[in-house]
Amino acid sequence: MGFVKITNPDAKSIASTARTFIESLGINFHRIRGQGYDGASVMSGVHSGVQTLIKEMVSFPVPFVHCGCHNLNLVINDAVESVVDNRNFFDVLGEIFSFFGQSLNRWEELRVQADRGSLTLNKLCETRRYSRVDAVRAVRDRYPHIKKVLTRLILMSEKKKERDDAKSFKEKMDSFEFVLFIVMWERILRGMNSTSKELQSPKLDLSVASRLMNCSISGIELLRNS
Repeated sequence: MGFVKITNPDAKSIASTARTFIESLGINFHRIRGQGYDGASVMSGVHSGVQTLIKEMVSFPVPFVHCGCHNLNLVINDAVESVVDNRNFFDVLGEIFSFFGQSLNRWEELRVQADRGSLTLNKLCETRRYSRVDAVRAVRDRYPHIKKVLTRLILMSEKKKERDDAKSFKEKMDSFEFVLFIVMWERILRGMNSTSKELQSPKLDLSVASRLMNCSISGIELLRNS
């Protein structure tokens, strides 16, 4: 339908702007049958959120459904944050990206080492946990190239801090736990990322969304049991 610039981010302004825009398209606002937003209080608040204000504008119930894609991200986020080892693993991934990304020379050396002539380390997305599969996969696929550059820096760099940082990252990457987490989280996030993309389809209905989520749960259970 389109995008509308919001100048005032409070619930009342957002609800009013949404109604004005919908009516400007020639659509009867009172024919609205449902609402879907993320979990931010300004949108989903039961007392003064957008969903509540919209309900007050019409003369019949207009149910609110929490965005399935956003819900999925919250579940993954809680799963990561609830286990210290998970947090440490993703912290290391972010530090590796920063270490190479902050130096053109290190980034270029890593690119040259890649077997296909290029290498892309992906910055961790803070808002979409499931999309971190790209960051995990990049380190998994370029694992030997990253270690080779780190080893060279440890032996030949003239900068003490660079040598120390490279040594620290190499020791972390050498650990069994780090390798295990690369494999495990790539498997988990791969399926979650596919589900998330499907949940964002404009043609999706609730029954299909439910089946997608059940398939994701079954996939996780299968990994756990095996």
